[in-house]
Amino acid sequence: MDADISPEWAESADGRVASVDEYWSQVAKQKDGLGNPKYINLMLVVKTVLCVSHGQADVERGFSLNKHIVDETRVNLKQHTISALRTVKDVINKYQEVDKIPVTRDLIRRFRGAHATYTEFLSSLQKEATASEQDKQECLKRAKETESLQQKQADITKKQKDAEKLISEANDRLLQAAANQNTTDQMAAQALLQSGTKMLVEARGEQDGLKEPQQHNKKRKIE
Repeated sequence: MDADISPEWAESADGRVASVDEYWSQVAKQKDGLGNPKYINLMLVVKTVLCVSHGQADVERGFSLNKHIVDETRVNLKQHTISALRTVKDVINKYQEVDKIPVTRDLIRRFRGAHATYTEFLSSLQKEATASEQDKQECLKRAKETESLQQKQADITKKQKDAEKLISEANDRLLQAAANQNTTDQMAAQALLQSGTKMLVEARGEQDGLKEPQQHNKKRKIE
């Protein structure tokens, strides 16, 4: 790289060697013949690299601070509360003492609106809890409806099988009575056949009536 950087900047008057960011700051000031920044793409890469942490000290410090905030008596703290406590701690560390923190108009305005903000926050939590409870109740309702439909379907299926069995038995008796030329048995078999046919028609009607709620439930699930 042919950056024209004076060696004078590399060491300060007190003998301190310039840091890496100071070096790249000088490189960033280099101009081309038209007066535009000379190393635009390079500086984008440099800025990105310089943002990368060279150690874990800051991260470990953050974990340590969180450990002091969330002790055995405060294990139920929410994330936003921990963030708020961390913010207060950082501000106090910045100014060393609480009484040294500047009381600005913005700070006063936020202080006055703190109660309203907190009340609004509690209201939003209540709305979320209400919505969650409503969703829970709706799920329970749908589960009960599904269970009821399944039971009805099982009853209808059993009724159809019983009707078909009754019809089959009636036909067998009718054939046997006809072969024996037994009028009494023929009349009994016909009565049994009518009863089975009626039961089957009822079961099919109940089945058709059950399809509408099932289609309605499918539509609600899609929505």
